[in-house]
Amino acid sequence: AKTDFDVNDKIWVFDVATGEFRAPGRITATEILLSGKSRVAPDGNLYGDVWGGWLNDFLNNNYNRKNTASLGDYGWVRDESTGFIMQWGTLGSSNGTYNFPREFPASCFAVFVTNNNQQGGAVDNAFGYPVSKSQFFAATKDSSSSNHINNYPVAWFAIGR
Repeated sequence: AKTDFDVNDKIWVFDVATGEFRAPGRITATEILLSGKSRVAPDGNLYGDVWGGWLNDFLNNNYNRKNTASLGDYGWVRDESTGFIMQWGTLGSSNGTYNFPREFPASCFAVFVTNNNQQGGAVDNAFGYPVSKSQFFAATKDSSSSNHINNYPVAWFAIGR
């Protein structure tokens, strides 16, 4: 007796009542496979509203950010995931307002200043503070009775976002 089906034939079922499609085995698409608003691309990338677009773009934009930096004696490092920035440098002469190597997009939290070398006959104190997102003040102050502000060389370090 001959049947309409070979032993290797598979039956694909579409249930009209539930809208469910069942396939025994795999479904192959040479281009994009669609499911509602979602898509599966030939390269395996997934598209959907939950990702705001392609999954690959979502992952790269949110988890694969690379830190950026300008390294050297006067430089900075930025953590691209958090926006945290560290900047540093030296000043051959202090007692003024100076520019950061790059502006902090949100704010500078603090500036730390220290002596860059041995300075003068009196003990002195290096200090600084943020002036704006792009500038800071740095100077030294000696321990003489006049508490004279002077311009000795300093090293500085700033943090912000």
